[in-house]
Amino acid sequence: MAMAVHYTNFDGRLLHENRGGTIAPYVPDTLGSVAAVLPSSSLSPFQATYWPYGEVNTSSGINPSPWAFVGTLGYYVDVPNASTYVRARFYKPATAQWLTRDPIWPSEKAYVYCAAAPSKRTDPRGLQVNASSPPLQRAELALQDSCWTIGELYQGNSTFADIFNECAKDAGCQPLNRGLVLCMFQMCAGAFHIVLASNCDPLCRRGACGYTLVDQGVIVLCRDNLGKPGCNNFGIGAPYHITLIHELLHLCGVTHDPNAPGDETCNSVMACCLLKAGGFVPPWTACFKGL
Repeated sequence: MAMAVHYTNFDGRLLHENRGGTIAPYVPDTLGSVAAVLPSSSLSPFQATYWPYGEVNTSSGINPSPWAFVGTLGYYVDVPNASTYVRARFYKPATAQWLTRDPIWPSEKAYVYCAAAPSKRTDPRGLQVNASSPPLQRAELALQDSCWTIGELYQGNSTFADIFNECAKDAGCQPLNRGLVLCMFQMCAGAFHIVLASNCDPLCRRGACGYTLVDQGVIVLCRDNLGKPGCNNFGIGAPYHITLIHELLHLCGVTHDPNAPGDETCNSVMACCLLKAGGFVPPWTACFKGL
């Protein structure tokens, strides 16, 4: 009997699979392709990069799923026919073309994929090109980078853990523990989702960088504020990353520690330390004021 596989998605995006009890989150790249599959067992993770039109560039491990290029948006790999099923049509990465004519041709070119801009656009229905907004791309990149680092910690990367703990200790904040790592890993496996809000949102209008709806498992990022100095006090050019992990830690029970240095909070310090552990922040960057 074939092993049962259950997929979880939110708002049209695949988040993770449950394959016979083994949960594995899909880590997307900025386009929505499956950059990694991180099983919650001793199985080796799958990692991949792709050429612009969808052919695999590099890969390691075995992808257990049919999702690869733009896979988190539902692009399904049809192995026997060396093509990709995208709901209304089939797409062939090797030729960078749809296999059937656009239904509104000649208003659109018959077989051209994503207006010849595959690095910026997707077509999850096979009928209409989508272009991610810059804030959405930044949020997706922050999620990808953060969850990759969390996945490494979950799998026992001692180097990452040592870097994080030394950084947090210098700031007077708590070190990692297995429960916290497990909670963050489960969040990355689909236990929360992100909402981008403008300053029409009351809390964003009052200057918040982001906030958490704990009961609903929602992180709200205030896109109009994230580029401002108050949301990037570390000066590392990664306010989406810092705010996302700050709020993710709230979902895992980490509060604003009054012992944190200056006017920072341990959530933000720990976010900076997590990114430092993963190599996304230069090692000499101070993760709190006055270091």
